[in-house]
Amino acid sequence: TTNEEKVEMKTSITSSNGGNDQFGVSIYASSLISSDSTDLDISFKNINLKKLTESINKFDFDLFDGHLSGRLNVSFNKLGRVIKSNLDLNVGQGVINFKLPYSKSKTNNLNDAYFSFSFQSANNEININEMSVYHDDFKIAGNGKVEVNFRQSGNIDGFEITLLDFNLQKRDEVILDKSTINMSYDIESASFSFNEITGLLPVGDLKLTNK
Repeated sequence: TTNEEKVEMKTSITSSNGGNDQFGVSIYASSLISSDSTDLDISFKNINLKKLTESINKFDFDLFDGHLSGRLNVSFNKLGRVIKSNLDLNVGQGVINFKLPYSKSKTNNLNDAYFSFSFQSANNEININEMSVYHDDFKIAGNGKVEVNFRQSGNIDGFEITLLDFNLQKRDEVILDKSTINMSYDIESASFSFNEITGLLPVGDLKLTNK
């Protein structure tokens, strides 16, 4: 719809294959005539990226096999540059084909997870407002930020990750509490490297520095 002050667009898609495969996506976009920015609001439910990519272009998205639900808000300018965005993400039961830094297994069974992210283009930082993950015998929680590293070509090279107030439990026993973790993730090698870890152990304090 269009009026003298605002342009709006709404659409929704729903599909059901029976059982837990029912999914839906709702999209709302609006832009003030007097503004250079457009606001996009996307809500989604029970999206399985692995099955979706396989059905669209036969691409095998093997990182996570499970259902995602949440809401994404994005503001971008006329050139398509993202000004700011927020993402609330609920992750259902599934399988993570990804080696986590504290787990020996490359395949992890996810029980439940929640993430809240926000992004400001001015500093190329992704804020982790909240995260909680339950998988196998582990539970992790915390917040923090992610700095994006770019190559000269403009492609993303990796990430500098800072986790704050990090808590790690196994079978409801605290392994690490009130921790600050500084680490890097390299996309090419798909690997983490720890720079510094501080926190509280069940007995005593922990401080590890990679120099």
